Amino acid sequence: MTELLPSSPLLYAVMIFVIAVVSIVVVTFRLLLAVRGYKLISSILVMLHALLFMFVMGSIFRDLDNAWNIFAYAAGLGSGSYLGIFLEGKLAIGYAEVRIISTDIGSQVAKSLGDHGYGATETFGNGRKGPVKVTVCIVRRRDIPRVEELALISDRQCFITVEDIRSPRKSLWHS
Repeated sequence: MTELLPSSPLLYAVMIFVIAVVSIVVVTFRLLLAVRGYKLISSILVMLHALLFMFVMGSIFRDLDNAWNIFAYAAGLGSGSYLGIFLEGKLAIGYAEVRIISTDIGSQVAKSLGDHGYGATETFGNGRKGPVKVTVCIVRRRDIPRVEELALISDRQCFITVEDIRSPRKSLWHS
C-alpha cells in the first residue's frame, strides 16, 4: 500500500489536506443527518469517517517532524468544516416548519401556498398589536425560499420563522 503514497513531501501534504477535507465533510454530514433522524446513513458515514481519520493520522504520525503535514491536516479540518456546511445547505436535506405571522387578518398566505401545492394550516391568535393570523407549512428544506417568496407576495409585512424538524409521518405527506 505504501507504494501508492506520494513520494514528494509536498504531494504527501496535499494528500493529507484532501483526505482531511473529505473526512470532515463526511462527519459534518453525519452530524446533520443524525440530528434529522437519518440513523442508518449517519452510522455508515461515521464508519467512513473513522477509516479516513485513521489513515490521515497514520500519515501524520509517520513523520511528525514535517510541519507541512500538520499544517495540511489543520487546514483540511477548517476547509472541510466550511465545505461540509456549505454543501449541506445547498442540498437542503430534510424538512422544515415555516411559520408565517400576519397582522393583516385578510391576508391570503394560506390560500396562496395551497394554490402552489403546499399544505398550510391557518390559525388565529393575538399579538402585541392585536389579532394575528398564523399560517404553518411543513415543507422540504429546499422549498423554503419559494414558500417565503409566496408569503411575502401575499403579505409584505408578514413575520416568517423557519425551524428544522424531523421527517413528518409519511402517511400524512402527500406530494
